[in-house]
Order: sequence, then C-alpha cells, then structure tokens
Amino acid sequence: MPCLLGFHQFCYSCKDVYAIEGVVAGYAKAGIPLEVMWTDIDYMDGYKDFTLDPINFPLEQMRKFVGSLHQNATAVHFSNMTEYNTQNLYGFSESKATEEVLVKVTGKRSFVLGRSTFLGSGKYTAHWTGDNAATWDDLAYTIPSILSFGIFGIPNG
Repeated sequence: MPCLLGFHQFCYSCKDVYAIEGVVAGYAKAGIPLEVMWTDIDYMDGYKDFTLDPINFPLEQMRKFVGSLHQNATAVHFSNMTEYNTQNLYGFSESKATEEVLVKVTGKRSFVLGRSTFLGSGKYTAHWTGDNAATWDDLAYTIPSILSFGIFGIPNG
C-alpha cells in the first residue's frame, strides 16, 4: 500500500483564497509533493471558528478549492484512507499516548491540552479553544465554543 509523504505548508497572512491557491500551484509547478496546506485565522469571519470571511474567502470558491485538494490528495494511509480523513487522528493518538504515559509515570491524574482533536479525545485531553486577546468579545465567544465540545466527545471544554 503506497504512502507518499509530502511537505506541510503553513500560510499565515494569506490575504485571500487565491493566495493559498497560488501557494499550492507553486508546489505543483515545482514538482514538490504537498501533503497538507495549513491556514491560520486569516480565513475566518471576525476570528470566529467554523466561519469564512465572505469577501476574501467566499464559500463557493473555498468549496471549489478544497474539493480540488481532496481530489489530488497524495498521502494514503492504512485501509486506503487519505490524509484529509485522518489528520486529526494524529493529534488524538498523540494525546492518548501522552496521557497514558503521564498516568503511568506519575501515578496521578494527568492534564493534557491539545489543539488537534478527534471524536472521543475528551477521554485523554482538554481542547485549546485557540488564540485569545482576552477581550470581552473573546470571552463571550468562548461560551458557545466550549458548549459545542460536547458534540465532539470533549466534556467540560
């Protein structure tokens, strides 16, 4: 079963979806395998999770772009699963292993804080809600963020 490994590219301060498309196209043109294209908070509408800036990252253009990324996925893992479908399993596996070792070594309950989580991660890790400027708006936004964690199997945020 093939497992092709490519680079992970992080794009912070990409002004719009076209800038990200340009980065991906640059890798393809140079013949460099690109396994993952990471973006930071630039795509969000007002820095809110699960939102898109409607001007610079319009929904239809993002769907088209992400669809093309999925069609061209290079990494294939066990059971013929693509990187897209397994990337957060790495964070889950890392959190699980860390929690198990901490309990074994210390004999005490652990505290692990993760950013990359998957369904059921709450058994092993807390989830970091992301960057926060400690403003009242940020505080207000953390309430629905933490409440939504129950949907993903992460109790008590």
